[in-house]
Amino acid sequence: MYQSSNYQNDWGLGAAPGVYYYLLRPAGSQEAATKGWLEVVQ
Repeated sequence: MYQSSNYQNDWGLGAAPGVYYYLLRPAGSQEAATKGWLEVVQ
């Protein structure tokens, strides 16, 4: 599980291969959440 309120695009090269799921919810907003997945391969 990874959670950040101030994401800096620094997840980087140490990520293990696999499928990762995400759920993005705008703080203090009534907008719908965005969800999806990504696959890290080596």
